[in-house]
Amino acid sequence: MRLLQAFLVLVLASVSTLVANPTQAHDVVVQSYPSRNGSVRPGEVVVEIKYSGRIDIGRSRLTLAGSDGHERELSLVNTAAPNVLKASAGSLGPGMYILSSDGHLTRGTIPFRVAGAE
Repeated sequence: MRLLQAFLVLVLASVSTLVANPTQAHDVVVQSYPSRNGSVRPGEVVVEIKYSGRIDIGRSRLTLAGSDGHERELSLVNTAAPNVLKASAGSLGPGMYILSSDGHLTRGTIPFRVAGAE
């Protein structure tokens, strides 16, 4: 009987370590370019977002919204790093922008501006 109890305790302990805590299941942005509320120069902007863990590029999306309300999805570029999203935002003129990431586990926005904006 004690052997069965010990086995059940071991099984329950193993199961509890395999079940992910929802608060730990989402990776977070640890670094980005442009940075949150940062500023970049007008011209070609390459966006790069580094996450705390591996991401699934196939389920990830990056959307850029300008101050005029126009949104467009950016084409992602494969990188060697499994925790980085990278895309060209093209040539950006002065103004406020919001970069939105919507992936399998992480969602969020990174507002930034292009220098020269009022």
